[in-house]
Amino acid sequence: MSDSDETQEGFCGRCGAKNPLKSTFCFKCGEKLLWASDRSPELEAPIIVEDKPTEIIPLLSADTQYVSQSEMEREPNPRQGIWILICTFGVVLVVLWGTINASKSATPGDVTPGLSIKEQVIARQKAEAAKHPKPTKAQLKAQAERQKQIAFQRKQAEIAQKKAEANAEASRVRTQKKRIDKYTALINLFNEKYGFQMVNYFQVDGDGRQVTITVDDAWHSLPKQVRLENAQTLGEFWANILPKGETPGFKIIDMNGNRVGGYNGWSGIWVQD
Repeated sequence: MSDSDETQEGFCGRCGAKNPLKSTFCFKCGEKLLWASDRSPELEAPIIVEDKPTEIIPLLSADTQYVSQSEMEREPNPRQGIWILICTFGVVLVVLWGTINASKSATPGDVTPGLSIKEQVIARQKAEAAKHPKPTKAQLKAQAERQKQIAFQRKQAEIAQKKAEANAEASRVRTQKKRIDKYTALINLFNEKYGFQMVNYFQVDGDGRQVTITVDDAWHSLPKQVRLENAQTLGEFWANILPKGETPGFKIIDMNGNRVGGYNGWSGIWVQD
């Protein structure tokens, strides 16, 4: 190689970069230079780099394939392609999932976008009517029969309840009348003992267990022991009339309404001093 080749420069036929004539390939794009085809075979020998005497850089053979920088930039990255494929697959899954949910949540009342307000109202009314179809004549008749039967049963239950209440009241009245009649007979026997009405009258309360006896003013003139014995007799009369298990209520009052004797649970029969 002459000294003139070492100092002269040429331009790459591909990228236009300036290269020394001693170069075989363009230092920028890697394209084989046009004048390198006229190079003699001895130029293929390895050269020694002066600033790195221990490193020998062999010359590449002429038949080695080179790829330019622009071609390398255009070549796709395998990893980049994998990521693009994964992202695309994810987008497809999201779109598919949204479509499935939309189809599941769709109701007959959903209307197609673009309809007028009147058309949307009519469509919703039709959808609601489809949810609740109009009953047939047979269904209406059966429903009316059921309602009629329910009303009849309710009426019968009310009648039965009123009848039971009336029977219970009648039984209570009969029972109370029997008690009054029996006690009246016993009071008459008690009054015959004194030859006058020591007991003027008595009254049975609503529950039929409490009796209130009104005595004459002559009651106060009797000794306390006699009054106590009379109270015990009147109380026993009433207790014998009541059924077993019922607690008798018994009190004695004078003509002025003052309580002068009776019965209580902790002291039994008592009279006023």
